[in-house]
Amino acid sequence: AAAISAGNAVVAKPSEIAPATSALLAETLPRYVDPEAIVVVEGDAQVATELLEQRFDHIFYTGSTAVGRIVYQAAARHLTPVTLELGGKSPVFVDPSANLDVTARRLAWGKWLNAGQTCVAPDYVLVTEDQRNELIDKMQAAFADFSKGAAAGESDDFSSIVSRHHAGRLAGLLDGHGGTIAFGGTVDVAGRHVEPTVIVDPDLDSPVMSEEIFGPILPVITVDSTDEAVALVNSRPKPLALYVFAEDRNAADAVLGATSSGGACVNHVVLHITPPNLPFGGVGEAGIGRYHGQSGFDTFSNLKSVMRKPTKPDPSILYPPYTGLKEKLIRKFL
Repeated sequence: AAAISAGNAVVAKPSEIAPATSALLAETLPRYVDPEAIVVVEGDAQVATELLEQRFDHIFYTGSTAVGRIVYQAAARHLTPVTLELGGKSPVFVDPSANLDVTARRLAWGKWLNAGQTCVAPDYVLVTEDQRNELIDKMQAAFADFSKGAAAGESDDFSSIVSRHHAGRLAGLLDGHGGTIAFGGTVDVAGRHVEPTVIVDPDLDSPVMSEEIFGPILPVITVDSTDEAVALVNSRPKPLALYVFAEDRNAADAVLGATSSGGACVNHVVLHITPPNLPFGGVGEAGIGRYHGQSGFDTFSNLKSVMRKPTKPDPSILYPPYTGLKEKLIRKFL
């Protein structure tokens, strides 16, 4: 929408992972949007590769960091500017001053939403030992409340995983993590369902702590202090989002000031992407550029500077030959 509002014609390539959605967009968009403003191109990665060989004024990509690098390299061949909204592991800081009832419910919602398949879903939680077990118990209760006590796969309010491949990938994250499963852990790959799962203190170099999860699995890491939590986050690639739960504003501000992330939210998750006046985007491996609202319009626009000068006066001091008098006047003005 931002690209079209800025006067561009758009070529949109939806993900091949959801072909039915892609087909629906290709069928319905021409009914509601001028076909000269947008065209939907369906296809696999080969189609995307062929598109990237074309000369565009701007390329916008949402997806993984790995594919983002491919897009960036392709754009560089034509010096095409890019906006890359990538992923990463979005951490959650739970301060000692946090309201654990609200924190647990909002964290559970962030992982329940689309079964954790959002780029800004909370990816791991950092909490002190004296708060950890209570927080986990409250999250488990929140999940049970959301599903009305039924298994997640039986709830109409809980999403399936997008494909069997990704359900299998999530099942793999639940093996060899070195931690303890506090609750959940059931995976139905064929049915594409993964139960909301909390893993306590997995190995920090395990896949579940080194890869973006993109599913309803939430590691909880025990830390001794906020300083330790900050050091852990800063030792890793910069995240797309960062969350702090704290009633103490100074404590929250200290975390925000000591870390770098694409965006941040205090005392909630995910919702910081909704206000149109808040630019959204990544930093480092989490992405390049900003969009939403005015930022989106600016991203898809070229800021062209134009100067208009009258033909009179036309002072001769600008032109050669530069006599001694002209030099004196120029030095005076400068």
